[in-house]
Amino acid sequence: MRQIMLRLLLLGLIGLAIYGLALSTLPLTAAPRTDCTSNDQDNYVYHPDRLQVLDQCLTMSGMVANVIEEDDGDLHIRVTLDPPYQHYLTSANANQHGDLVVEPVCVISPTYAPAIPVCAADPHPMSGPFPSIGQHVVMQGRYVLDLEHGGWAELHPLYQWSDAPVITPTATISPTAYPLYLPYIQRAAFSPIMLPTNTPTPTETPLPPPSPSETPSSTPRPTSTNSPEPTAVPQPPGQNLLCTQQGSIQLCASVSNASPSQNSTETVYGRLIDNGRGVESLPMHTVWNYKTTTSSCDGVTGSDGLASCSRNIGRASLGYTVSIGVQVTYNGTLYTARTSFTPQ
Repeated sequence: MRQIMLRLLLLGLIGLAIYGLALSTLPLTAAPRTDCTSNDQDNYVYHPDRLQVLDQCLTMSGMVANVIEEDDGDLHIRVTLDPPYQHYLTSANANQHGDLVVEPVCVISPTYAPAIPVCAADPHPMSGPFPSIGQHVVMQGRYVLDLEHGGWAELHPLYQWSDAPVITPTATISPTAYPLYLPYIQRAAFSPIMLPTNTPTPTETPLPPPSPSETPSSTPRPTSTNSPEPTAVPQPPGQNLLCTQQGSIQLCASVSNASPSQNSTETVYGRLIDNGRGVESLPMHTVWNYKTTTSSCDGVTGSDGLASCSRNIGRASLGYTVSIGVQVTYNGTLYTARTSFTPQ
């Protein structure tokens, strides 16, 4: 009986060893990263009421499509999200080419009046390095809707980010495999992981020489009928003039009175020019961010690219700077600028 028990025990130990060996040969899949840590940069977003916070901290990844320096001290980074994260976008992100907007705050010197004192008080702005166009990145930030721009989705502010490898459909990788750039810690530079591609090298096929009877002819240049014809413009009117530039496109915003009295009428101007010439018949939408409420008005650009609209400011809070976002859509792209006034 004792020998039978010993044999059964031995067989059990052998079975456990075989089971453990089988487990060791199974492919391991890393658990998804769930930790996301915010920092004090939430405190240095000017006029925070313009952002609707949906999640205090989220992690997303994608490819950087564009990077623009803004007059409020932030970087405006467009990121084409990877498929697992595209459900975080809203219909308003179509105005950003279907990309997520990501904004590290107070990383350059602001010229926009409401942002200047806010950024001046920021003791630890993110110092870089920052993402560049074409880079695949993983980011952590506060997930918000920008109410001033139709409710498009943003990570604002950006807390931290890292360069990330481009993953093939069959690859499995843990987000913990690459370090995040922490705003307050200098990390050694490292090279991104590049996966091999099988893209064939293009070869050139020489064209046969033209026959003696052939004579070269010029191809007529196509003309666009989709965009209004630009016209020359003078300097835009008003005060607190601020302009943003994207390539050949410039959008300027200003107000009729930088220090109006209560119950007076204020006019906001928006002017869009392309290569120095105004563009006609473009819709302008403006959002007025008062201390306790938000309102708007609309206009259409004239032949000089200038649009305007007016509102009575009522009993706007004295001494509170009212930020006005000016939005103009041209050739399917939304351009934005800001101006402001402070009731006295």
